[in-house]
Amino acid sequence: MRLGAIWMFASAMTALQAQTADPLAPLAEKAEKASTEWAAQATTLETRLTHLLPCDAAVRASIGQAKTASDARLAALTDYWLGALAQSKTLTESAQVLLGQESAGTAEWRTDQADLAQEVAAIEGMMADLRESASLRPALGEAQKTLDGIAATARAMAARTTERESGAAAISTDLRALLEAGQVEQTVIDAELKSLAAEGARWNLYYAARDQRAQTECTITNPTTPAPRPARTTATKSAAKKKKKRVNAADQ
Repeated sequence: MRLGAIWMFASAMTALQAQTADPLAPLAEKAEKASTEWAAQATTLETRLTHLLPCDAAVRASIGQAKTASDARLAALTDYWLGALAQSKTLTESAQVLLGQESAGTAEWRTDQADLAQEVAAIEGMMADLRESASLRPALGEAQKTLDGIAATARAMAARTTERESGAAAISTDLRALLEAGQVEQTVIDAELKSLAAEGARWNLYYAARDQRAQTECTITNPTTPAPRPARTTATKSAAKKKKKRVNAADQ
């Protein structure tokens, strides 16, 4: 009964997977698009900057756009691998549950098999006694035929029990293989996520350094360009007014 339920579950899962779109497909598409957009920005950045004056506002804007595209790419790739990790964990957890059910049912199947073996042995003993009696009493011939049918049915049930246990063992082997493969897959995904995090840190440092370089080039090529004046706060304005009043009072 347990084996039949597992087969029904497996069949239902197969049918469901055939009808349901891959949940990772949208994430993969988004990651591919983001990677393409970033590549277009990154591979042409320096070429575009060489056609701009050092203090052109478009210089820092271009660097910022490339960094934004880089962040979007890394975020999309991270989302994809997190989705793959969640999917892998769900699959391995389901396999673990089924494997636990299989292990719990092994003792039950072996008990059933032992009971049937005893039943077959008892029937065959009865048949031997009946054959001996039938040779002396022909009227027992019909009873012997009936007992033959019962014995055949019991043997068939015992054979099916053996086949069921063999099938369950094969399923358990497949489930353990699935668990091992899932664990390997999750290790690979964890490594990929760590690699993406490290890559993101490196790109952030690069774009920060490139932006600083752009500011330095502007300062070197235009040393007389005044630096932007800081915005005047309310406190600064109030102090300036008081100073002006004192100056006017002194003049009077």
